[in-house]
Amino acid sequence: MDGAFRLLQALPQSGREHQHSELARITGIPRSSVYRLMSQLEAVGAVERLADGHYVPAPLLSDIARHADPHAALRAQGLQIMHALRSRTGATVSLVVPTAHGSKALEVVPGGVTLPTPIYAGIAMPRTSAAALIFDPSAAPERANPVDGWAHDDARVHAGLTCYASAIRVAGRTEAALQISTPADRPSSRFAVLIRRAAERVAQQLSAASNS
Repeated sequence: MDGAFRLLQALPQSGREHQHSELARITGIPRSSVYRLMSQLEAVGAVERLADGHYVPAPLLSDIARHADPHAALRAQGLQIMHALRSRTGATVSLVVPTAHGSKALEVVPGGVTLPTPIYAGIAMPRTSAAALIFDPSAAPERANPVDGWAHDDARVHAGLTCYASAIRVAGRTEAALQISTPADRPSSRFAVLIRRAAERVAQQLSAASNS
């Protein structure tokens, strides 16, 4: 059951060529098992196989997933890029989404260095944190650029902690923010270009997935 769920989560990232191999690479499931599980998922109506042999999520499953977890697609597209960014920088990487009363960390990939203030999935973000400023720059406009979609925190919110965030925009709408956090002696702003590119990649993949 776990393998089937992992395949369903990875399906939007797998592309159209060598799909079974890509699914095996993304999930860590042996390719022979991928073939077997995808056939089983097709048999129960969870996925559909197109004329070219490419698998796509079944419409009913997509509707159920959206209602069960409105951020399912964002998680699927964001996590792989977050892990890659963490590998390149060693920093803590957070995927942040807006809520009715502010914003929260949807997913967090811990860095190699302990932060002075812990960041974990589900934590509410302070209004003046870098990621929160992506959604509402009015709290600290001097540290945000809403036009270009970035914001930073140079240890003003929590002593010893610096953060840099970039907007994830799809069709002109800010869906989420990608934030990188580091100790003050390794300012997060030095990774500004990397995190902005990573946010753009997540946005591109979300857009492609929604149009497929």
